[in-house]
Amino acid sequence: MSLRPQGAGPPSIYVLDYSLILS
Repeated sequence: MSLRPQGAGPPSIYVLDYSLILS
């Protein structure tokens, strides 16, 4: 699962963390 929001900033880091946890 690769989620990459348009806002390439702090939110992206949270999304990556979430992705890893959900994975």
